[in-house]
Amino acid sequence: MGLSILKNKGEKVFNWLKKPNYILIIAWVLPIGILLTILYLNFLPFGYNKTLTIDVGTSGDDKGQFYLDTSRADLGSRQELDGKTFRYLDGLAYAVYKPKVVLNNATIEAALEADEGVNFILPPDLTDVKWDYEWDANNIAEIFEIKTIESDLFKRFSNAKYEEIAQEITIENLNKELAIEVEWLAGEQSEILSGDVNAFHNQKTLTVKYKDAQIDYKLPDFFLGKNHNILIAFEGKNLHIFVDGIAAGKKSLKQEINKEGSLKISKASNTDSIKLRKEIRPEINIKDDCVYLDGKSRLVMPETADKFEEGSFTVYAKWTPELASSSQQIIGHFNWEIWQNEKSVSFQVGRMSTSTGKFYKVSYPIEENFFNKEHDLIAIYNPISINNQNGYIELFIDDVFAGREYFADETIWKDYGKEDLSIGWTTHNYERYPYFKGSICAVKYAHKSLNQREGKFWEFSNLNEFIKLPIRGSGSLREVQLNVKK
Repeated sequence: MGLSILKNKGEKVFNWLKKPNYILIIAWVLPIGILLTILYLNFLPFGYNKTLTIDVGTSGDDKGQFYLDTSRADLGSRQELDGKTFRYLDGLAYAVYKPKVVLNNATIEAALEADEGVNFILPPDLTDVKWDYEWDANNIAEIFEIKTIESDLFKRFSNAKYEEIAQEITIENLNKELAIEVEWLAGEQSEILSGDVNAFHNQKTLTVKYKDAQIDYKLPDFFLGKNHNILIAFEGKNLHIFVDGIAAGKKSLKQEINKEGSLKISKASNTDSIKLRKEIRPEINIKDDCVYLDGKSRLVMPETADKFEEGSFTVYAKWTPELASSSQQIIGHFNWEIWQNEKSVSFQVGRMSTSTGKFYKVSYPIEENFFNKEHDLIAIYNPISINNQNGYIELFIDDVFAGREYFADETIWKDYGKEDLSIGWTTHNYERYPYFKGSICAVKYAHKSLNQREGKFWEFSNLNEFIKLPIRGSGSLREVQLNVKK
């Protein structure tokens, strides 16, 4: 009996081994198949060659992998005439290809069948451009100064080397940044510092005065009768005070402290100590041959408040954004700005002509997958001139035309803002915008406007996850063809 049972079990095991175990096979084959698919889609080991066509005016021309973006009002409805379908374009439209494979460094050939006045808008050719300024990781530290947010300003100065002031000192050869740190016992009325910088308080208010700048700080409860610390910091054209490590006020100065020649300060009778902390700057962080900005610092080019704003100009930038946040400056001069937020990259000029003049802006829409990738831009400002009868700005992002905005005979109002050229933060919106976080790899500036190109054929290399073809003009658009090779 026992042998029979064993025999039956043995036969079942043998039969099971003979039959395919589909569950086991699927468990092994499925993940291997997924892995091979991912590798193929990302690396295309056997190459890639695909031709796609949009038959404009037919059903489905706004759907699929390769389609017309009909969100703009410039593109008309589907039409048919003499057996040929088309849409009428009066302005700007985009043909978009969203492939199912990764097409980095693919070669793209695009062609249009359209009326004479309808063409692809191609970016300016930068091959032989002679730039007036070129900044990158190799030279930016020699030209730009790095500045940090106020909270980091206190840390920088409070950790800087210092010298004790016994009673009185006249400081010669002033730095652009310096701080005076004072420790004192707060009486009901106390003089803290005298000389060119005055600091004193009564029972309610602490006041710091330097020339025409005055900062008043309302004393908190239980302040009197205790030891305190005040840091009076000069940073560029700004005067800051920090009381017990907390930002207590800020005022703008007419000029930087280093242009004053000298600074005299005297110790008051109830002051315990005075420390003079001289300039200290954070080092510029170079990462992968780019300048990395951590969201707490920016770069400023000194003595440029009256530069980079007259006549036509072109700006090129290569950057990698990390933070999807509102109005982070890439580069700007206050009266013109290139910045980005969660949904767009924009080039703005203004105010124009007068203190109450208009702003003009061109924006390029972006999505979440735009961040943490390298991009480039070309921004062009071309005011009215002998060769240009209607002033305009235009913007290209990753070689894609974002748009053009006209402003007739207006020009940038030079006195608007009076800020130095900066990278990474703008003082617009009462200094409430966030700092840029990411990498700035290259910035170039030319005192001339570069010209866009037009044509019905366009060959280029794609660096992005999808392809966006700008088409502009007035007339019938009948067909868009795309050939992708990798």
